[in-house]
Amino acid sequence: MNVITPQKNINLFFYFWSFFIPIASYLIIPTAQGTLPSYILAFLSVFVAIFTKQYRSQLTDYLVDIFAILGIFILLTLVSQLIDGILPIANLDGLRLIDPLNTSKIQFRSSLFSQSLYLLVGILTFVFVKRYYVEKWDKYIFISLNVFTCYAIYEFLYFLIFKDSGDFITNRQFGDHETIALGNQLMTIGPLTFQRANGLAPEPSMFVFIVLPLFVYAAAVKKKKTALLALLSILLSASTTGIIGLLIYFIVWVRKSNKLLLFFIIGIITIFFLLNWELIYQVFDKIIIQKLTEQNISGAERNMLFERHLDYFLNLNILSMLFGLGFGYVRSTDFFSTILINNGLIGLIIFTSLFFAPIIKLRTTRKNTGLKTSLLIIYISMMTSVPEFSFLSIWLILGISYNQLSKQKQEIPTNN
Repeated sequence: MNVITPQKNINLFFYFWSFFIPIASYLIIPTAQGTLPSYILAFLSVFVAIFTKQYRSQLTDYLVDIFAILGIFILLTLVSQLIDGILPIANLDGLRLIDPLNTSKIQFRSSLFSQSLYLLVGILTFVFVKRYYVEKWDKYIFISLNVFTCYAIYEFLYFLIFKDSGDFITNRQFGDHETIALGNQLMTIGPLTFQRANGLAPEPSMFVFIVLPLFVYAAAVKKKKTALLALLSILLSASTTGIIGLLIYFIVWVRKSNKLLLFFIIGIITIFFLLNWELIYQVFDKIIIQKLTEQNISGAERNMLFERHLDYFLNLNILSMLFGLGFGYVRSTDFFSTILINNGLIGLIIFTSLFFAPIIKLRTTRKNTGLKTSLLIIYISMMTSVPEFSFLSIWLILGISYNQLSKQKQEIPTNN
């Protein structure tokens, strides 16, 4: 297969598109949830690829990838709907449905079609990046990340000074679901009340979910200023997802680090913790302990919904356990129980394989370690706390990872 060599117009298109990829709270049409600028550009990417002059094999590989993925998805969807129509399925009452109306209807629910469009956007992003990514795209990915994190830091500081929201861009509304209202973002520790950083994302955990993998990637390729800005914004989000993600990153970093430098850093951190123990405990209690021990609404709700959805899955017939009820039916507070009900064990295996294939197969270089760690953080975050598959940052990192894997396979082995 020929090495992919993106043409100038493909590069220029991505430079523009990359600026909007992290943004998840601004809609071109405020009342239409699917009109994020990055989504519109994802659909346009197909026409850019088709009408760009390139080797026939390049375009063929691009189209084959798209149709192969869509073919598998459609086949699995039709199988699940056939099972829904043949075998008895328990009423959907008590589940956290995307479309809560008519819980007795099982086959071809409206959310199957609406959520499939969100997945299509992710697939188009993934395949475009997989086939056309080149290293110079990183510059524009990090510029976008800088703007995204700086806006979050600006919001945090604005509230500290003026005690009000400084957000002048967000226009996305979520009806009865989690909203981006200021009250949902405030946290009080001791005498200080502050707005948790969430930038142009619906809420802090989603903001961290977008930033964390890009932070890890930036650190891996030695974009220090970008990584520091991202790290600061993650800490200001006061998000459990952020703390867990940083812990995973730290564990991976420890395994690769210079032991003397590591000893020095751990010493500094230990001294800081001892000098500020009371404050550190308050922060840890608020962000981690209360959520895990169900002392706040978020933690209690997550555990209740996880148990309820897992119990429903375990009582399905064997075929529905394998293929699920249908994509986009339920949305729990974790992706593990969500995908089990929607797509069954087969869906869970496919999704897991998508992430762990590059994690296992990519050679260990600085860049690849960053990509592999990013994928691990995304996977764990989704499975435990952020059941969002439609953020394009996920598909961007996946696309770059598979692009690197393709290049690795094309390398001619040399004799030692």
